[in-house]
Amino acid sequence: RIIHALRLEQMPLSFTRNDLGDSNFSGCEVADIKNGDIKTALEKATRIGFDFIACSLDGDDAFYRRNRRRRRRSGEASRSSSEEDDGDFIQRPCDFQLTAESWSSRVVAVSAFGCPGDYYEHFKGGKNKKHGTCENMCRKLEEDLSYASHLNLHAVIIRTYRPRFDDDVRSAFETFDEAVSSREENDIEKVRGDMNSFREHALMKCARVVNAHFEDSMVNSTRVWLEFDSVDDDSYEIWQKFRAACHGHENLGICIRNAGVYEPVLEKSSAANHLNGLDFEGARRDKERDVANVTGLLGKMCAYEMVPRDDASWDYSKWFAEPVKCVCVDTFCFTPNKHAYPVLPKRMQEFLSECFKRDIQVILASGDEYVKNPNVDKDTPLEDIQFHESTRGTHTTQSSLEWSTDYHPMKEYFRYIAHLFENVPPLSEQEVIERDYRDKVQAPLQPLADNLESATYEVFEKDDSKYDAYEDAIELALLDIKDTVSDIIRVAVVGAGRGPLVKATINAAVKASVSNRLKVYVVEKNPNAVHTLRHRAQSENWAAVNAEIFHSDGRIWEAPEKCDVLVSELLGSFGDNELSPECLDGAQRCLKPETGISIPQEYTSYLAPMTGAAVHQACSSTVSRDLDLKAKETPHVVKLYRHHLLDEAREVFTFKHPRRISSKEKTGKAYSRNERHAVITFTLKDKCATLHGFAGYFDALLYKSSRAKKSVNCSIHLPTHTRNKDTNELMFSWFPIFFPIDVPIDMRSKDPQFPNEIILRVWRCVSSSAVWYEWQCECGGQSTRVFNAKGRSSKVGLY
Repeated sequence: RIIHALRLEQMPLSFTRNDLGDSNFSGCEVADIKNGDIKTALEKATRIGFDFIACSLDGDDAFYRRNRRRRRRSGEASRSSSEEDDGDFIQRPCDFQLTAESWSSRVVAVSAFGCPGDYYEHFKGGKNKKHGTCENMCRKLEEDLSYASHLNLHAVIIRTYRPRFDDDVRSAFETFDEAVSSREENDIEKVRGDMNSFREHALMKCARVVNAHFEDSMVNSTRVWLEFDSVDDDSYEIWQKFRAACHGHENLGICIRNAGVYEPVLEKSSAANHLNGLDFEGARRDKERDVANVTGLLGKMCAYEMVPRDDASWDYSKWFAEPVKCVCVDTFCFTPNKHAYPVLPKRMQEFLSECFKRDIQVILASGDEYVKNPNVDKDTPLEDIQFHESTRGTHTTQSSLEWSTDYHPMKEYFRYIAHLFENVPPLSEQEVIERDYRDKVQAPLQPLADNLESATYEVFEKDDSKYDAYEDAIELALLDIKDTVSDIIRVAVVGAGRGPLVKATINAAVKASVSNRLKVYVVEKNPNAVHTLRHRAQSENWAAVNAEIFHSDGRIWEAPEKCDVLVSELLGSFGDNELSPECLDGAQRCLKPETGISIPQEYTSYLAPMTGAAVHQACSSTVSRDLDLKAKETPHVVKLYRHHLLDEAREVFTFKHPRRISSKEKTGKAYSRNERHAVITFTLKDKCATLHGFAGYFDALLYKSSRAKKSVNCSIHLPTHTRNKDTNELMFSWFPIFFPIDVPIDMRSKDPQFPNEIILRVWRCVSSSAVWYEWQCECGGQSTRVFNAKGRSSKVGLY
């Protein structure tokens, strides 16, 4: 993040909120820095309360360059011969202004590539000059990235704007005029499509430059964030192609401006003159002059007013699955409330709250000239501001630091953002624990091959919702059989761990009024956990329920007597991925043949296609191709956070216990009974999406009582996810499982009548020594290879 190593100088949005990570630090975009004086600009911003600034490293701003040309033509200004000879020289700020730590943590560079002003500046010569001027833009971007790397800046924001009809090339204006005059909707859409195609073409050249920057900066940590002012399908498609061109590099991110829903609205008289075919260049110059007087920043915004689009979509689930690093909010998004304080619309507040929860930092921006000086208020004339800026060098260093921020206009905007941050609902204790696991991949447990550590047991035992569900299920089962079993009710707890299921069994027996008839067999293969069980049996008086502890593998354990109930928690994130079917098939020998009950009775696995760049990146390895192949062919357990499901989860495999084995199955291979194969078809909800892999879940039926007409489930499947009875928080014992694909697949559907489909084939393969999964999918006109063939990269050992 931008702020990562600051201590005494930190100025967070809140000193009391430490649960929202780096989103506690905000920035201020400085539109124009006089003479490259970044130090002064940073001091002003930090005195208001900001932690960093975003600014251009190019001192030769396009707007002021045009003004100089205009003044030369009118005789108002002249340039020396040295300036004439070196007209393309770019003024860079001196790196002596700040320390290396301040450069890397306090400054983010902004490089324009395709801003509205730049479209006109670089492409106004017509089609014959587009190629050459685009190359100039690429060269300028290369220089910006190179200097940012030299300063070791944390990030460079590449500003890209969706083309507007009022600020693109002259031919587009003329074509649009004709389309509006004829009122042909098809013509207007054609021009819009041409502009977007041109923007895409330019940004692909930009991607080439960025990719070269990443390739040449193996040690350098300067990130590149692509800014979007719209979050429609066209922008997402450009992002897909841009990311693919950069090989999905981990230092590539996204910046969203103004929630991506604002668009410019021109002054009616100006628009009318434009459409009536008046002098184009004259109208352009008048507009530039007027806007300059209002904003002082033509290259940033070419409109009198910005309003939310009528067709604006406030659904960011797909974008939040991408690496969104920051959001920029212009002051025009604010409106005054009844007390004349700036506030944001309700939906924008909700958008920023979601950003704060996701470690996304906020940058406030304003085109107003007075924002650059904290010693003036909003009523100060522009001439006074310019005079103050021009004479600030005559003051001493001490007096320059005595600026008053009491009436600084950006202060109220900052206070409002801090207010929104403070009002984000605090994270629960569970969410704080899970925070460190978000999008961090873990290899599934090997419960038969390895012995779990005490810390792992402790994490599982903190989940009250799971053991409450088990307790309810055991109680239902005991109530169903207590009248049919005339003597002792025997319960076997297989895979007891450190004993939480034993405690749940005893509590259920007390509720069912059968504790005086209960006999519990406690079976655990981990010798270290057996010591804990024995200590617990002594301290909690398990002898009262005749508990016996056995150090044995449940599959080969011989029960002293046949049991009425078999209880286990051998489920994995995918239901069967920790070999619950194999374990319970062996352990069911301890049950009474006809009346024995297994808890769980049944469980079903589910898969859903998803986009999640962070998780997919975590599944990659840059050490070697072999390790990368293994990582991409391993199902990983992960707390999915920045992800987006492309369709609802579908059923995959179902297992039932106790398994009634037929005579035909008994004659075949013992390990072939649990092999499975499924073919699943998904239909994409989005017209434009990226497939990174498949998210896996399970839903287990612990017990269904025919007597009470009631059932108890234990589930991480989203529609039926088990919740805590007291806190209503989701059960967290199991995180979802992620089946990756090696190369992300971009899918786009131009025709809503023919949506994209994904066909997934999954195999559960079983041998005499291991179990593994294989998967293969077809989508977007592409077919992947079969992943993890013959379990070459990932398998779960049976011994």
